[in-house]
Amino acid sequence: MKTLAMKTFAVAGLALAMLLASATAHAERKRVGVPKFEGPQEAAVRGRVAKALKDEGYEVVRAKDIESAVNSTGASLDSNDGFKSVAKELSIVAFVTGEIVGKKARLSVRNGSDGEVSGEAAFTAPNPKKLAAEVGKGFWRRLGSAVERGKLPSGAKSPPKPSAPEPEEQTAENGGDDDSAKSSRDTAAKEDGDSRSDERPSRRRSRAKAEKAEKAEKAEGGGGDADAEVSASAEEPEEGARQLPAIDAAVGFRGFSRNLSYNQDAAGVLRGYKLAMGPALALNGAWYLLKSFGMHGALANLAVEGSLEQGFGITSQINATTAFPTGATFPTTIHEFTGGARYRLPIHAHQLFFSVTGGEHAFAFHSPNSNVSRGDLDIPDTIYRFIRPGIEARIAVVPTLAILVGAGYRYVFNGGGQIRDGQIANANFPHLTVAGVDANLGAAYKITPYVEARVTADLRRYFYSMHSTVADVTAPNQPGIAGGAVDQYLSVTGLLAFVY
Repeated sequence: MKTLAMKTFAVAGLALAMLLASATAHAERKRVGVPKFEGPQEAAVRGRVAKALKDEGYEVVRAKDIESAVNSTGASLDSNDGFKSVAKELSIVAFVTGEIVGKKARLSVRNGSDGEVSGEAAFTAPNPKKLAAEVGKGFWRRLGSAVERGKLPSGAKSPPKPSAPEPEEQTAENGGDDDSAKSSRDTAAKEDGDSRSDERPSRRRSRAKAEKAEKAEKAEGGGGDADAEVSASAEEPEEGARQLPAIDAAVGFRGFSRNLSYNQDAAGVLRGYKLAMGPALALNGAWYLLKSFGMHGALANLAVEGSLEQGFGITSQINATTAFPTGATFPTTIHEFTGGARYRLPIHAHQLFFSVTGGEHAFAFHSPNSNVSRGDLDIPDTIYRFIRPGIEARIAVVPTLAILVGAGYRYVFNGGGQIRDGQIANANFPHLTVAGVDANLGAAYKITPYVEARVTADLRRYFYSMHSTVADVTAPNQPGIAGGAVDQYLSVTGLLAFVY
């Protein structure tokens, strides 16, 4: 049993290490170019896009660096080949381009490998000043999958050292409207003015049309633009552009082993139990109720959660004994269900979870027919009813890959785990106590923004102290005595998760 468990975890650990090594090797190559957008308020909107990308773990290539690459390569960002040439020069997997006209922003994602458009979305708001906030809220949800599909062109150069963000990007991320914001806008306006002579006539006409629409909007608003900008900043969720899920539900299969053994079995008559491998259906989910109804802030990260494990097709074979002269096979069931609350703490691209749940974990044998009685089997059923405080972490390695790690303590409250039905019963160990711990380690790979594959290795371990007294030892019909026991489960689980 130990050898099988060690091999299982070794294989899982090796696969995880190879996956992480591959992901780490490519992490520095995940660069997204964000050239200057067309139209008024472009710096603020572009800054929100840059922040959304950074929150997802991407390195943003600033507009100034893209401009330099355009000049050095002689490429033009008016064609697919032009974007591909710049992507090759700067090691870019995707570009985000945009055009702002009045109350609408049109954003496009281009694949670095061929320069072609892989995703488009339009964002609207009551006035131009609120557009930045609206883009920040919805960019990754609507265009994140297109960014994730981005690939490097063949022959791409090694990525250069990351550059400091442009002033207007910093201002847009901070959501402020102070003197530095004004200075940034003045600088951007000057740069735009200097570059107008190089623009194509079609772009100049588009810019003029956008500026005219902005002036008309100001005339309608009557001078409330400053208040609108403050309002837009205040409406932004605390997690910024990053869209944490309101619902996280997963379904899959689990393969588990079990080993029940006794310590200090003085007479050597207590029967342990080993199960090499058994299958089970696994379900779990968390619902951030307030977030799903549009609430932001600390309470939006509070969720109700639950899980279910149900074994199937499991039998236990017993060799020939006095009670079973020809041996016996017992149908065996296992289940675990939990429910409770969890709190999510976002830390940049990572997440920390605190939870308190309650549940039941049970393993039981059943009589196969009228000729064989489960009551003659000297192996106990175990039923653990517990309260579990736990902590988990989701550590982002790259935007599409995360490490999952967690641990919990199981306070068993139902009379020592309710070992019963066999010769090993509370009547024999009336003073026993039992508690448990669990731990897990795994990885999550984001297939799409809404679908994720997860693999985890889990340990559940219950430990007993029998606290036997002299009276217990000398009691009539006492079959045996032990100092303690360990009931351990090892499992590997594959899940398909849906996040929204």
